[in-house]
Amino acid sequence: MSDDNALSSSADSFLPPGASIKVTLTQPQSQSSAAVYLDVSGGPYPLGLLPGATVMLHGLERKVSRSGRVYLRSLPTTHISILKPPTENLEEVAAPPLVLLKQLTWSPAPQRTLCSVTCVLSMTLYWDCSTCGSAFMQGACERSPSCSSHSGVFRAKACVKAEDGSGEVQLYLQDEAIFLMLGISRRLWEALQGRVLSRGRVGVKSRGRSEMPSDEDSRDPLTDHVTFLMTRPLISRPLVLTVRQCSGSAGAVTSASAQLTRFTRGDREYITRVPAAPILTCLQLQEAEPRTLCHMIRERNHSGN
Repeated sequence: MSDDNALSSSADSFLPPGASIKVTLTQPQSQSSAAVYLDVSGGPYPLGLLPGATVMLHGLERKVSRSGRVYLRSLPTTHISILKPPTENLEEVAAPPLVLLKQLTWSPAPQRTLCSVTCVLSMTLYWDCSTCGSAFMQGACERSPSCSSHSGVFRAKACVKAEDGSGEVQLYLQDEAIFLMLGISRRLWEALQGRVLSRGRVGVKSRGRSEMPSDEDSRDPLTDHVTFLMTRPLISRPLVLTVRQCSGSAGAVTSASAQLTRFTRGDREYITRVPAAPILTCLQLQEAEPRTLCHMIRERNHSGN
């Protein structure tokens, strides 16, 4: 408690209210970078947020400067996680080696895999108030008039099944990773955000690959459009995922966690016990470009030998 108070006092003495610090996030593999402006004047400085650290930030607001440059800005609801302590040599911050899904180890360290999404189980698109985190709809916070904020931030969450031929996992994605998975244009993604803003939240669920397509509409054009986007064959393309074990998930799949599953082939039905898929969180999603796909497959196969 005393350490937190000391940190808070230190932050308050050096940073006046509303002041921000600029943090440059860099991907050593691609040499790409992004500027993030963090407002830490309202609380203690995030422990471990130092040069050379590997970090993950959720809930940032995308902004465009007057000169046309894109940057990111933190909000009161922004979450910062420190994945690895600082390193003096940025060249040592190499991407995790590619592994098969069956080779994933149960540790909090990020791991990388080449796989494809087989189906989207659920997707939720919604807006949050950028001040208090409550629901945001039609340009106002649901807590109005107690919260007078007229600024919201768009959120997206999805649960998918992914496989690489060696195993299957259940994967949680959010925000930009969902946009990349859907494979749609930035213009369409922003138009979809505007449609969601009018109602605050849109959710779609699926029972997976066993669900038969229906010719009946839901009588909600927006829900039908989201359903169309998440069921397109395009989502089942090769993707490079950096993942991490979900906190609280079991480290090993036991026979007790296996579920009875019914399969239908022609006029016959089969029932078998299938182990529950491991649950992972997606930290990063990247397209697997055709010219590098073969190299990545060779790298994965070599690491598996």
